[in-house]
Amino acid sequence: MTEAKIRELLARWLGIGLFFVRLTVALDGVAQDMMGNPRLLESRRGRAVIRRFRRRYG
Repeated sequence: MTEAKIRELLARWLGIGLFFVRLTVALDGVAQDMMGNPRLLESRRGRAVIRRFRRRYG
């Protein structure tokens, strides 16, 4: 394993991890939105995540 290969693998795993974190945050936001819980909707980032999620999968 060369150093470049290790870096490439790390970058890929980090990207996959970030994707899953974003997905769970988005799903949590959609679920909270459905339950009418305004806490996540109040945060600008939460709204942006939900909007992006709805545009992509809604």
